[in-house]
Amino acid sequence: AKANTGSLLLRCSDVGGRGAKASKRRNVTAGTKRDADEWTREIEACQRAGKIWLPPWERKQWLIDELAKDYLRDLSRRVKAGTARTRARQLEVFLGWLDDTRGTTTHPVGVLTQRVLKRYAEHLPNSGQRGRRSTPTVNKLIGAVMAMWEWADNDEEWSEVTPRSRKIQLRPVPQRATRAPTLAQGAAMIALVPAT
Repeated sequence: AKANTGSLLLRCSDVGGRGAKASKRRNVTAGTKRDADEWTREIEACQRAGKIWLPPWERKQWLIDELAKDYLRDLSRRVKAGTARTRARQLEVFLGWLDDTRGTTTHPVGVLTQRVLKRYAEHLPNSGQRGRRSTPTVNKLIGAVMAMWEWADNDEEWSEVTPRSRKIQLRPVPQRATRAPTLAQGAAMIALVPAT
């Protein structure tokens, strides 16, 4: 990649395959020296990796709802249909919360941060349809988002555009004490069994 940062003109060639048609020359004008420097680094990194660099306006916008669709499509081939439907409902709760919180229905994957996940976790306990959500329900809703994010980390396409997955500490589920019968109750039950 050659960068003429005096005039902010970047020139690069994307080389792939054989013949003149496989090679593509690209001239891109950057608005600022900062953009030119950043794009030069991106171009060089792409060339080292054997990838084609695209200017920001030609790049696909990666959205969380598309990530959720891809994740659910992959999940549906690995789990029972009911489990996939449950996970889809759990992710709909998250996407609805993002819509309300951000005031838009378009959420780039860069929105996925540990801070957002913590804010979502703080919102959930008092936001159920009938008032308060139980701790196990809150944990399942947060777990669905964390599972999708972890899946994106391991997916060939999504791992390059999604921030590295993070986890948050889930609330412990209160355990009920298990009560065993007393010796007297056990003896009374045994006495009820008819002798053979």
